[in-house]
This record gives sequence, C-alpha cells and structure tokens, in this order.
Amino acid sequence: MSGFGRPWALAGGWAVDAWVGHQTREHGDVDIVVSHEDQHTLFEHLSGWNVVAHDPPVAGGGSNTDRWDGRSLTLPAHIHARPSDTEIPDGWPVAGAPLDGRNLEVILDRREGDDWWLHDDPRVNIAADQYIRVSPVGLPTLSPEVVLFFKATAYPADARFPRALDERDFLALCGHLRAQEREWLRGALTTYRPGHGWLGHIAG
Repeated sequence: MSGFGRPWALAGGWAVDAWVGHQTREHGDVDIVVSHEDQHTLFEHLSGWNVVAHDPPVAGGGSNTDRWDGRSLTLPAHIHARPSDTEIPDGWPVAGAPLDGRNLEVILDRREGDDWWLHDDPRVNIAADQYIRVSPVGLPTLSPEVVLFFKATAYPADARFPRALDERDFLALCGHLRAQEREWLRGALTTYRPGHGWLGHIAG
C-alpha cells in the first residue's frame, strides 16, 4: 500500500498486534480500511490482482465469487484480493483461501469532511485524526478504540456473535487503551448497543 497515495489503515487482528507490540494469534488475512470515495483508485492500484467485491447488490442476487470489474460499490462493502501469482482455490473467497499470509481484505468506510462514520443509525463517528494513527510498527493503523468498536459490532446476525477471535482480540487490546480512548469506546458502544457485554470491561 506504500504507493496507494490515499489514506488507508491497517485493521483487524494485525491492528491489535500493532498496538499491543507483538503477534497475539495466527491471522488468515491482512485487513485494511480505505475510504469509499477512493474505491476506484484502489481498483487501479490492485490491477493484475485477483479481486472479488461484496456489497448489497451482490448479497441481493449476484455471485460471491465474481471478479470485481471496477463497478461502483455500495456501502457496506468489502473486497477480497490475492496477488496474481498465488493459488486461487475453487469457490474463493467463499470457500476460503490458503493460509499463506497473502490474503488481503479491504473494508470500505465512509468519510465525510473531517469525520469517519463507523455506523449510520444510530450515528457513530470519529474525527479523522483520531481514526487513523501511526502505530508502533510504523504503519497507519486504526486507532485502538476504533479497532475494538469494529470487533464489538462485527457480524451481529451470526449466532456466534461476538466471535471467539474477537473476544480474544478485545481482551488482548483493552488493557492498552488510554483514558480518552476508553471513554470514546464506552460512549460509542453505549450509543450503538447499550447492553453490550464488553461495556463492563471498559467502565473504569
């Protein structure tokens, strides 16, 4: 991503490790975040890669394995990508991909002016300079409180919610939050899901 030229950030489990200072678990892919408005720049940047995009039109009847042709994606949307010189199994990415560290997942987020929106209804937002910061590993990284907000709210329709790996990531990173980060996360979770089970861990 060094030549991408637009704002981006490390996300997911690797972002947890970036803030904690060591690898806490194995990872199936590398998650990053890019602004929705920069999706076509991203498409050009990943030219030559194997890329599949998922958004509501796909969920409403399209194929989960069709290659992204650069069409405009509607939020919420995310992109799976693997370099052209890697193995692409049948049914990828639905059937998964080899755990060789070369799987990229890009989440498109909404940015308006000086704010990034994490959720529309109810609205949860954060200032751009708080959303992405340089982590101790030297990469632009989602701030710790934003990483944990996404971990706390991912896949709510899944019977396994919250997922075990997200629980582990939360416990690994929660103790590293500064007071203002803890305060923001508590407010965001209270707004979005007042009864969330993690609120007790961030109350102090």
